[in-house]
Amino acid sequence: MNHPDIIREAGLGPWILAGRTYPHPLPKELEPFSCYTRDGGHSILVVLENEYQQGSPPVRFIIPAPVKVVLKAS
Repeated sequence: MNHPDIIREAGLGPWILAGRTYPHPLPKELEPFSCYTRDGGHSILVVLENEYQQGSPPVRFIIPAPVKVVLKAS
């Protein structure tokens, strides 16, 4: 599933502002999941692992998390 499909399926379309890129280089594996949200700024789309249930589409559990938080956690 590509970036626009993930955003659409997760219902995040109204919250995402297109055309904004993070001002610093991101790890290659995070680049495809970066976005800019109206209320949170630069973010990475992540799956809430503690909410994800086997057999459910993971896109139901995707939220934008602040880039700095994701970078600290990785």
